[in-house]
Amino acid sequence: MKKYLSSLMLLAMGALLFTACGDDDNDGPGPVPHYESMADGVFVINEGSYFSKIDGTLDFLNYKSGTVSHNVFSTANGRSLGGTPNSGVVCGQNIYIVASDENRVEIVNTSTFKAETPVSVQSPREACTDGESVYVSSWTGQVTRIDASTHEVARTSEVIGSHLEGIAVSGGYVYVCNSADASKAYTDPNYYLTTVVKLDAKTLAKVSEISVTLNPTQILASGRDLYVLSSGNYGAVKACVQKIEPDNSDKVTEIAEATMMAIGNGKIYLVNAPYGSPATYQVYDLKEKDTNTFIAGTEIFSPYAINVDPTTGEVFITSLSKDPDTGYASYTTDGRLYRYKADGTSVADYTIGVNPGTLVFNVHQQLGK
Repeated sequence: MKKYLSSLMLLAMGALLFTACGDDDNDGPGPVPHYESMADGVFVINEGSYFSKIDGTLDFLNYKSGTVSHNVFSTANGRSLGGTPNSGVVCGQNIYIVASDENRVEIVNTSTFKAETPVSVQSPREACTDGESVYVSSWTGQVTRIDASTHEVARTSEVIGSHLEGIAVSGGYVYVCNSADASKAYTDPNYYLTTVVKLDAKTLAKVSEISVTLNPTQILASGRDLYVLSSGNYGAVKACVQKIEPDNSDKVTEIAEATMMAIGNGKIYLVNAPYGSPATYQVYDLKEKDTNTFIAGTEIFSPYAINVDPTTGEVFITSLSKDPDTGYASYTTDGRLYRYKADGTSVADYTIGVNPGTLVFNVHQQLGK
């Protein structure tokens, strides 16, 4: 602004003020603002129960108050979130919630919890974002790209699989888990599939298929690499985590057995809870390539989901509650949320909704020091 005003004065008054303009040039530009990513809380997407006709809900843990606000979606919008909300991702000022039974993606303001007009997607399953678009997998075998600026469907892929599940975007490509063949019965030995499909992120054209262990269901990006969790066949083929290296011809390497995973702090946090066996909680160092115990986890009755806050490094694990009548995990009562520091130190635990299957951190940019 100083330079601009000096230039106007120079034009009006001639060479008399030439020196003053030169002095302003010595001021230089002011300091460039520094912004940091911060999270003010975590959303818990509770699936509810399809068989018990319990709709899903949205809870929010506020870090500052240390309290959980329950059913924030229905409170703000006067309607239910719907059946089986399976996934969610924050992009900009909104959280995009995949409501599978409702064939839609809800777009919800992260501050007011008010919903906009939802986006219709048939049989949606999981979501990811690159900050400009939200990508949604579907049991139709297609991937949908939602423009985050218009909140409209920008493109839908051709049918590139069947029961598409976990999805990630990295390096200009979308990677989606092709978990099972919908044309076959669950009891068919060929029901589960073994591929991750690679798509161009802009055109959603299929680029290639990557062979992995049976029944891939989750995929996460970290740096240039991707990590895929295959759930196996819940029997002889064990669930495991594999590394995909795009810079090495999409080489696949198995790194650990696990039924759940989350990435943060340069590590993969692993939960291994196969049916009928006690759960273990470990952490795999991506740089050192070694595995150590994270927590004993005896306080967790039945682990259901895990995620890591990318700004604080805290680890959150949800759990089903124990049915007092049967002694087994309850799929119809409220669950629990456990909060830990990166080193495994317990911070707190909270009551949350029924079948808490997804944790999404409300990350935003704020002016740094």
